[in-house]
Amino acid sequence: VNLINPILGLLTLILIIGIYAIIAAITLFALAFSVRKRQKVA
Repeated sequence: VNLINPILGLLTLILIIGIYAIIAAITLFALAFSVRKRQKVA
């Protein structure tokens, strides 16, 4: 009966990690884009 709580906790953990991974990926892409832009201007 108490099997739902660990599964929910695991799903929540995966969701949080996934959100952080997406934010990190977007940040890295933005940094790479700005660096590339700067190199083109220079």
